[in-house]
Amino acid sequence: MATARHSQVSGHTSSGPFKLSTLWSEKTHELTEIKVHWEGDSEASIKDHVTRASEFVEGLTIEQIFYIDWSSLFPESTMSLFPWLLRHSYQLALNPVPTFDKLSSQDSKGLLCRCFGVYERELQAIILKDPSLSAQDLSTQTHAGLGCTKCLPDLKDFLLKTRERFELTDQQLGRRDKDGLWVRPMGMTPAQAVLKLAPLLKQWCLENRVDAEMVDLCGHQVCLKADLQPEQLKSLQRYWESHLGVRFAASLFF
Repeated sequence: MATARHSQVSGHTSSGPFKLSTLWSEKTHELTEIKVHWEGDSEASIKDHVTRASEFVEGLTIEQIFYIDWSSLFPESTMSLFPWLLRHSYQLALNPVPTFDKLSSQDSKGLLCRCFGVYERELQAIILKDPSLSAQDLSTQTHAGLGCTKCLPDLKDFLLKTRERFELTDQQLGRRDKDGLWVRPMGMTPAQAVLKLAPLLKQWCLENRVDAEMVDLCGHQVCLKADLQPEQLKSLQRYWESHLGVRFAASLFF
């Protein structure tokens, strides 16, 4: 049975301080539990944003959390605080960051991600093995880009340059997404994936007596036009996964 590790981090908004208590799965890197503890009186709207976000992320992996569109959950003034606290709590719980001794003993040439000690040669080997991987897939496998996030543009650029260098063609990789990266959910083009997802979305809406419309698909991120609660989004994600065997992350379009 997979075990979970606990961590606690503190944050401070304009209306007061709070703490996040989290449990992370060692095996799946999922956020299995999150609790918010407020210290003193806080503004009701801020509490509502934090509570809603906490309900939304519970059960997701650190990689899925990282790619959430936080603008739909938070006002701009506090948008970056919550995901930063989640990444910090993840590192405290599972400690995936290499030790100083490990990093200092290696040559810095070709080091793309300093937070997790990921080198270009490691990424190149993964890309050549499966050219259809997205930047998100590379982050999932290596944790590159999940620390301070400064190397994310370099990660995407290295992925594209590696494909060009080894002449990996469009036919091999499928169609491009909005960021110019090739993605093939379930080994299919986005259009083929939509044909799989749309009927299941319609059936789920009928069973739950709600209305939702798919407006975009970018890799494994599905954008919906709907008025759904965080728990309903999770239910839809589980519904897709149970029928397709692949986890798609649903977000709302406003």
